[in-house]
Amino acid sequence: MATRIIAAWAYVGRNANNPPEPNFSAWTLATNGPRYFESGTGQQVINEHVNVQGNHAQQVLNQAIRGTVLLKNTNNALPLTGQEKFLAIIGIY
Repeated sequence: MATRIIAAWAYVGRNANNPPEPNFSAWTLATNGPRYFESGTGQQVINEHVNVQGNHAQQVLNQAIRGTVLLKNTNNALPLTGQEKFLAIIGIY
């Protein structure tokens, strides 16, 4: 498992001498500021404000639609009394 992680890291050109630079600061929402929050020196872009959501809302909706199954109680195969107003059967495939 460790070999797979290190191999992927090496594949994209990262090593101890070439660490990835962060593109955000958890300390502030400002776009520009000091690289190290309390230092006050070295103004640079500290938050790139990258939108990572994309079209996830549409993808989630499509998965929910595709995952919905309607059951028809043919020949009373389901253990229902007929008094149920709403019924949810939730499971994992």
